[in-house]
Amino acid sequence: GDLGKAFIERYRNAIEPSQCHLMLAAKRRQGLIVKAGNPCNIGGVDDLMRGDIRFVNRQANSGTRILLDLLLQKRGIDSKAIRGFDNIEFTHSAVSAMVAGDSVDVSIGNESAAVAFNLDFIPLASESYFYAVLSANREHPGVIALRQILASPAWKDEVSKLDGLNVDGAGRVLKATELFGEN
Repeated sequence: GDLGKAFIERYRNAIEPSQCHLMLAAKRRQGLIVKAGNPCNIGGVDDLMRGDIRFVNRQANSGTRILLDLLLQKRGIDSKAIRGFDNIEFTHSAVSAMVAGDSVDVSIGNESAAVAFNLDFIPLASESYFYAVLSANREHPGVIALRQILASPAWKDEVSKLDGLNVDGAGRVLKATELFGEN
């Protein structure tokens, strides 16, 4: 969809698609993390602009932050209207702990972190999580080992225990041009 295309454009400068392959690690659900029972009645990104809502963000250039920035842009929301937009943490667990500890009312992060802290989760998007590998290194023993781990039933069984993660197709390798197109 539109968000996927925007992500592709965002990462286009980070890799040379004709020289890279992508290895699927998982698909994950990202969304708003709120207190159990959602006492602030937060329904979506638009509610972040409410003056009574305290927010903590993820760091610039993280996938989660890029998702939020794209959602805000799509809705025409100025980040300056969000109380706490410039307050950042570097992990999904850290933002979840801040919500659980009542330092903030809401954050953005992945579902598994919300569940780990007994918080509620409002889904916003699902995204594919890839490793980029230089095509020349595709058959490197370390890359082969990683692909085997990602495709292994043991790894898939463990990751599948986490809420919001889907490992169907994990370890699958595709040419980066399949997503990014030719330059």
